Amino acid sequence: MPITIAVVVPYYNGSRFLDEAMASALAQTLPAAEVIIVDDGSRSEEASALEKYRGSATILRQANQGTSAARNTGVAASTSEWIAFLDQDDFWTPNRLEVLANYLRQHPDCGVVYNAIQIHSSTRIHRKKPLRPEDFLLNAEQPSPVMPSAALIHRDIYQRAGRMDPSVRLVEDYDFFLRVALLGPIHCVDEPLTVRRHHQGNASRAIDVACLHKNRVVVRNRQHYASRHEFQRQIL
Repeated sequence: MPITIAVVVPYYNGSRFLDEAMASALAQTLPAAEVIIVDDGSRSEEASALEKYRGSATILRQANQGTSAARNTGVAASTSEWIAFLDQDDFWTPNRLEVLANYLRQHPDCGVVYNAIQIHSSTRIHRKKPLRPEDFLLNAEQPSPVMPSAALIHRDIYQRAGRMDPSVRLVEDYDFFLRVALLGPIHCVDEPLTVRRHHQGNASRAIDVACLHKNRVVVRNRQHYASRHEFQRQIL
């Protein structure tokens, strides 16, 4: 049975890097069944940059609600079995979807898989390993182990985990994939199939806001800690 994949691209005033991201999504050796761009309230001149993709992608528009809401909108509009997120400033190797689809065929129990990450204009590679809840709960001071542009998730798991929470800012990936890990192990393919671009516009640079929301996530998962001491150690 063929594996169907929807690519969901949340977009907000991101024309600077979008062409490279979209080129990588549209040139996959295993083509996606759907490519959906969700414009999250961009300025008119930035929104117009999407028109060139009309025909090769579905373009949705909404009032500005944040990246999580844009991803939820894209998933809701899709019909494919699997969801692949691609942020506007990241891009993929041409064989990414094919490599991950082959992994899924060999591991029918897998509900979510993620891959290693190459840092743009660098030889640095973030290697990956299978993940369980403790990889999130006991490492709250670190960034999320899973970056959305490196993940492929089954639609059922996405819904069971509760979708992404628009009220969590900057660390929505940590919050969401922790909830995914609580449902079962997160598989990995340790090949650098996603390229991440570091630049001044990266949302993750707002450290104070990220820490505040990371603490909120830790507190609302307090019941999963083995002891009060273990829980308190994770408060940033």
